[in-house]
Amino acid sequence: MNKIWLLFAIAIVGGVGIGQAFWQGQLRSKADSLPTDWSREPHTIKVKLASLQGDLPLHDGQLSLDFYRGILHATCSSPEELGGCQLQKPAQQLSVQATLPIDAQLEVWLSAPPKCAFQPGQKQANSPLCQQTHGLGVVIDNIGEPSTVAMQYHTDGPKELTCSPSLPPPSEANEPQSLSLQYKNRKLLVEFNGQQSVCNGQLGTLPPMIRPGIREVHLSDLTVDNKTVAIQSPTPKWILWIIGAIAMLGIIFAELKTKANRTLMVLTTLPVLSAWWLSTLDLRIWVEALRASWMPWRWVPLLFPLLSIGFLKAIHHCGRYTRGTTRPQLPVGYALLIVNGLIVQLTPVLGAFWERILAFLIVAGAPVVLSKLASFNRTNNQERLLTAQAVMGTIATGGFLAVDPLHIWGVVWLYIGSCSVVVLIWANMNARLIRFYNLTCLISCILAIVSVEGALRGTKAGLQWSNRGALTETNDAFGCTTQTKQRSV
Repeated sequence: MNKIWLLFAIAIVGGVGIGQAFWQGQLRSKADSLPTDWSREPHTIKVKLASLQGDLPLHDGQLSLDFYRGILHATCSSPEELGGCQLQKPAQQLSVQATLPIDAQLEVWLSAPPKCAFQPGQKQANSPLCQQTHGLGVVIDNIGEPSTVAMQYHTDGPKELTCSPSLPPPSEANEPQSLSLQYKNRKLLVEFNGQQSVCNGQLGTLPPMIRPGIREVHLSDLTVDNKTVAIQSPTPKWILWIIGAIAMLGIIFAELKTKANRTLMVLTTLPVLSAWWLSTLDLRIWVEALRASWMPWRWVPLLFPLLSIGFLKAIHHCGRYTRGTTRPQLPVGYALLIVNGLIVQLTPVLGAFWERILAFLIVAGAPVVLSKLASFNRTNNQERLLTAQAVMGTIATGGFLAVDPLHIWGVVWLYIGSCSVVVLIWANMNARLIRFYNLTCLISCILAIVSVEGALRGTKAGLQWSNRGALTETNDAFGCTTQTKQRSV
C-alpha cells in the first residue's frame, strides 16, 4: 500500500513537472516566433555561441531577439533574401518595452535605415530596402558606459541627432526599459523611461525595424501607430499541470491493472521527476558543448524524462511479456514485420533501388531468424520473442524517422539493434531454460553495440560527432553552416 501511495505521489509531482517543461518549451518557442507581418533579417554571424547570448530570464508575452537579427515590419518570401519583401506602410508612432542585460544593445527605428541584401559576389540593388531614404530611431547601449542616443541614418552612414533635453541613459540591467517614438510636426518625440525629449530629424519611407546586438534582449508591449502587435503566448501553465498529472496517473493505473511489480514501477517512473530540474536550466550551452545542433534544446526538459520512462517501462514490460509461455496471435507479429519493412522505405537510399528491397527483407526477416536461432536453446516461447521484436522494432523505426535519418541503412541498423536488445531481455528473463545463455547474451550485446554505431553514422548526430566536425545546414539556434566548425580528417 505504501508503494502505491509513493507511485501516486511521483506521478502527480512528475506530471506537474512534465506540464511545466511543456510550458517552458512553448514559452521559448513562442518567444522566437515572429508576430504577423514581421520578418527577420538574414544571418550575419556564421557561428552563434550560446555563452554570448547571456542568461536573461524569459517571461510570458515577450519576444526574444539576439545576434544582430533585427525584425522588420514587412512580409518577406524568404528570410535570407530581403529583395522579396512586401513592406508595410511607414509608421508615425512606435512604442515598446525592452529588457536588456549587461553588454546589450538595441536599435529601435521608427523608419528602418537603408540596407541592401548581399549574396556571395553580388549585391541586390533591387531590394526595396536599398532605396534612397532616411532611417530615424533610437539606439540604447548598455555596453560599458550606458547611453541612449537618437540617430538619423542616411545611405552614407549614421549621424547622431541633437535632442532637448538629452536622452537619459538606460536604467539598471535586466530591468524593463520603456521607449516611445512619435514623429510629429517634423520632430521626433522620444519618451524614454518617463522622460520626454524632442529631437530634430527626418522620417524615411521604410517601415519600423528593431535590431538587437549580440546579447539576447526581450521585447513586450509593442505597438505601431497605436495598434498593439500580438506576441504569441503559451498555453496557461495550470492547464498543462493538470493534463500532465492526469496523464501520469493514467499510466500508473494502467500498469497496476497489469499487476506489474510495484518496485519496478517506482524505479521506472522516477526519471519523470527530472522534468522540474531540467526546466530550470538553459540547455543551449549544454547542447552546443555536445555539438548537437540537431537536438531541440527547447524541448529537452520534456523529451528527456518522457523518453527515459518510456525506455525503462518498455524494457520492464518486454521482459514480463517474453517470460510468458502461452502462445500469442502470430499474425499480429508478422503483420508488424511487414509494416516495419514499409516504414523504412520512407528514408532515402544511398544509391540503387535494390537497397530498398534488401532493407525490406532484412527488416522483415531479422526477427524471424533470431527467433529460429533461439529454438536451439530449447525454450517454448519463441513466438513471444518474435512478437516482442516486431513491436520494439516498430517503436524504434518510427521514432528514428523523427530525427531525419540521412539514409535507409541507419534505420535498418537501429532496427537490428532493437531486436538484439529484445533478445538480450528475453535471455535474462528465461535464464534457467536457456542452454547457451552466456553465448546468447554476448552475441546480443555485440550486435546491439555495433547496430547503434551503424545507426549513428546514418544521422546528423553521427556527422557532428565525427572527426570532421559539425557539418550541418544553417541553424537558427547556433548559426552553424557547412563552412563552420569544419576540421581536417
